[in-house]
Amino acid sequence: MSNKNIVLCSDGTGNKGGYGSDSNVYKTYKAVDVTSGKAHQFTFYDQGVGTDKSDTSKNKYWTAMSGAFGFGFQKNVLHLYHFLARCYVPGDNIFLFGFSRGAATVRAFAGFLNACGLIDPKHFLKTDGSIDSAVLSGLVKQAMTCYGTGNPNQHQQFKKQFAFQDPNHAPDGNLKIHFVGVWDTVSALGFPKDFSVLLQGFGRSMDWLTDHSPWWKHSFYDYKLNNAIQNAYHAISIDDDRETFHPLVWDERDYDHYVEQVWFAGVHSNVGGGYPRTGMSDVALVWMLEKAMAHGLVIYDDVLASYRDGANIYDKLYDSRDGLAMYYRYGPRNLAELSKDSKTGKWLLKNDADIAIHRSAFRKILEVSEAYAPDGLPPKFNVVDHVFDANNPPAAAASKVVLTVDTSAKSAAWQQLSAEADAVINARKHLYVWFSELTMAIILASWFMWVYPPDSVTNLTSGGLSGEISDLLRYLTPVFFENFIRYVVEVHGWISLLMLGTLAALYYRRNSLLNKLDQTCQDMATLIKLILTAQKNSAQP
Repeated sequence: MSNKNIVLCSDGTGNKGGYGSDSNVYKTYKAVDVTSGKAHQFTFYDQGVGTDKSDTSKNKYWTAMSGAFGFGFQKNVLHLYHFLARCYVPGDNIFLFGFSRGAATVRAFAGFLNACGLIDPKHFLKTDGSIDSAVLSGLVKQAMTCYGTGNPNQHQQFKKQFAFQDPNHAPDGNLKIHFVGVWDTVSALGFPKDFSVLLQGFGRSMDWLTDHSPWWKHSFYDYKLNNAIQNAYHAISIDDDRETFHPLVWDERDYDHYVEQVWFAGVHSNVGGGYPRTGMSDVALVWMLEKAMAHGLVIYDDVLASYRDGANIYDKLYDSRDGLAMYYRYGPRNLAELSKDSKTGKWLLKNDADIAIHRSAFRKILEVSEAYAPDGLPPKFNVVDHVFDANNPPAAAASKVVLTVDTSAKSAAWQQLSAEADAVINARKHLYVWFSELTMAIILASWFMWVYPPDSVTNLTSGGLSGEISDLLRYLTPVFFENFIRYVVEVHGWISLLMLGTLAALYYRRNSLLNKLDQTCQDMATLIKLILTAQKNSAQP
């Protein structure tokens, strides 16, 4: 039998394929042709952290904790390793797909393979050719322990002793990975650092403590591009406003093979999928599938056709900080800053290449009726696209630059608008601090009054309008807030009026800044259009 494609799919936080709005990872998993006989293909899907692996047991507290902190990340990495160890033979093509934390998972898995290699079956096969699962599990655990040391010498020693050694497919134990395709990689592990300054300090302290404990070390994971990866593709969101969800852009500088990192319109799940309306995420899905097909993956024709039909850049652009998500720290994506090394400030893209924005996103910017104007565009970028030819798939492997947008002709105007946008963004960041700290103050006050109820509340006899308002608020909120509500509404009503006034002021200020930022970004988009018109006119004889 010919060599096979092994397709490993790792989903994002809270994503559990087949139970609602599916991510692009699960849609990719379902799209791989495993029945027609056109190719020999094995698939594996692993749902994201923050989900219950069981269809019947639903521990909502554990799933919430694992979603917030990334508990279960190592298990997901090991699931991929176990599956690959069981079915890989030299010459197989390995495809890795992931979104969000799942993207970090497959990147960490690729780093794991690069460090310690893939265990050779001769170490865990019985004499009859069957797999000794206990031996395999022990060896995989040993490999992870070795990986966690971060010691290259130990890695090499393990690889030499246990890993595949094949001159063409795993030279010196460095197993080649044919294709890695990820959507919007975000940081995988650690304690949340959003919300209050107090909680930020707690999160940083807990990060340090856990990373120096033997139970939950996590800084050793390697998410970088390594040269065992033959082809790498990264679809990145332009519009997500959550600082926690800033993407981990690949460092391409020392990478010797083919890589594309392309920015798409939409917030995190507008690119990686998971929202009920999938038009925008299907754009990035089709792009990734056609790249994979160009490298030999076989997709069901009818499934691909349905994704192409559903791709719609003008579908709903969701608000990444809607509802309770407003408590995620505000931080729009500055494409240029995210494409630099956070420590040295050096450009991460190979050969100092310009940032690549997908043609669909640029078309959305130019569409007058859309009023789409992202706030993090660099002063110079490439607009890229590709045309997939089913008769010649390799032709679709590389995107083509269809346009280079350079604002240097209007440099002074662009810099002025950029400075105005930055000023508004900084003002919104300060507003977030006020909002989060006031919320934290209310929580602390509520806790104190819950533990130590004031006499004025304990001896209070409800009545009148304030009592009715208090009763309604207590009915709508957890019992934790009961004494606080009675204190600020019934005992000292002026406090509730002050709180309402503060909330109204914050809301007004937020809307004012939103409108100002929107107008500034619209002016920047108009400037781009003027520059393109001038270039077109100057090119005409």
